[in-house]
Amino acid sequence: MKKLVLCIFAIMLMACAGTTVSDTPTVSDTPVVSDTPAEYTRGTLTATSFESEYIGVRFALPDGYILASAQDMDALINIGAGVAGIDQAYIDYATITTVYEMMVSAPTGMPNLMVMVEKLALSNMTEEQYIEALVAGLSSVPNINYNTFSNISSTTIAGQEYKLLTTKATVSGIIEMTQDYIIRKNGDRMIGFILTYSDATIDERNKLLATFKRF
Repeated sequence: MKKLVLCIFAIMLMACAGTTVSDTPTVSDTPVVSDTPAEYTRGTLTATSFESEYIGVRFALPDGYILASAQDMDALINIGAGVAGIDQAYIDYATITTVYEMMVSAPTGMPNLMVMVEKLALSNMTEEQYIEALVAGLSSVPNINYNTFSNISSTTIAGQEYKLLTTKATVSGIIEMTQDYIIRKNGDRMIGFILTYSDATIDERNKLLATFKRF
C-alpha cells in the first residue's frame, strides 16, 4: 500500500508540474544542450532491465529489487490520464503528455525510483521554471506536508547533468520520506527521475541511482 500511495502521488505531482509557469521567471531562457536524441521514442523495458536512447541510459536490475513491468507502467499512464481527464482507450507514446518509462522499488517500498518523460506545453520552458511549477504543485497536494525544499542544485546520472530539487515530507502524518526530483530538458520534453527514500535508506538510494549507465 505504501508503494502504491507514493507511486500515484508522484504521478499526480508530475502532472501538476507542467501546468503552471512562473509569471516572473528569474532564470535564463538559454536552452539546455544535450547530446541525446531530441526526437522522442519510448525506452525498452524487460523483466530485468531498461534502456532508453532518448534518455541516454541503461539500467540492470540489482539483486533484491523489483522492476515494474511494461503492463504496470501502462497502467500508471492510464491512472495519470484519468487524473488529467484524457481518453485512456489508446496510448500514443509520442503524443501523450507524460510517459512513465520505468519504476523500480525495494520490497519494503523505500527506496523507489520512477523515470518519466513529459512533453511540455511551452517548449521554451527551462528546467528551473519547471521546478518552480513543481514546487507550487507539491505545496498544494492534500495529505502531504512538505516542510523542506532545497535550493536547486546540479547532479549527474550516467554522465549527464540534471537539476536536482530535494524535498522532505510527511504523508498523512505517518510516513516520513525524502524525495529527489531530478530534471533534465531534452528538446521539447522534460526527463524526470523521482527518488523516494527514508533517512535509513539513503545509502541504498545512492547505489540505486549509480546503477544507471550511459546508453
